[in-house]
Amino acid sequence: MEKQMAAAQEEMKTREVEGDASGMVKVKMSGDLKLKSLKINPECVDPEDVDALQDLIVSAFEDAYKKASDQNPMNAMAGGLGGLAGF
Repeated sequence: MEKQMAAAQEEMKTREVEGDASGMVKVKMSGDLKLKSLKINPECVDPEDVDALQDLIVSAFEDAYKKASDQNPMNAMAGGLGGLAGF
């Protein structure tokens, strides 16, 4: 099982997911939850409303984080331990 977990961790490093916030902000994240890139649509940059841009960035990051977490095979392995992962 240790070998499976190590292999799964290595595999996650090579995967990438993209998080999106209304098409205005996109982030790419590796499967091991490292932020790889951030793209901001110039149309959403309003110096008078920085809060909206900040919210879009957070939303895109959360979207990517959820996708990466959902694809993590470690979660499936932990779920198979009879609840030990959440004790």
